[in-house]
Amino acid sequence: MGGRRWLAAGEQEIVTLRPHAKVIAWPVILLLILAALFGAGLRAIPEDRPELFWVLAAVLGSAALLFVLRPLLHWRTTRYVFTDQRILTRRGVFGRVGRVIALRGIREVGYRRTLTDRLLGCGTLRLTTFDGLPLQISHVPDIRRVQLVLDELCRAQLPAMPARW
Repeated sequence: MGGRRWLAAGEQEIVTLRPHAKVIAWPVILLLILAALFGAGLRAIPEDRPELFWVLAAVLGSAALLFVLRPLLHWRTTRYVFTDQRILTRRGVFGRVGRVIALRGIREVGYRRTLTDRLLGCGTLRLTTFDGLPLQISHVPDIRRVQLVLDELCRAQLPAMPARW
């Protein structure tokens, strides 16, 4: 989806990813809890007070928009695009926030994984530029494969070192 419009002439897309699904686990659980609360609230509303339905719907609907729909949209609209020349990150529903990192400016590629990340197969990609700037991309799925591919791409960008002999 959509990653091709960000490519420069002659640039090849290697991997396009969305943040790991663990990001939306709590919003989905919260949605189920809100649905259960709505059902229980409907049963508790007395028949002589029908206006309480709208109060219940407004309160739980607002909570669902804020704590469920917002994180889901954030997850859905976030992309990590790795090309043979750059790393692009894009996120946003109405306004877009983007970042472009040239591979030739990256000195070090690493990753960090918590115990939960190891169980789920994701992690945080850690990049260091030649300027010493540390950059992080969180919740990257299949982090080990991405790190290996990115390391190879960065090494391919480096000029060949002349022999010292």
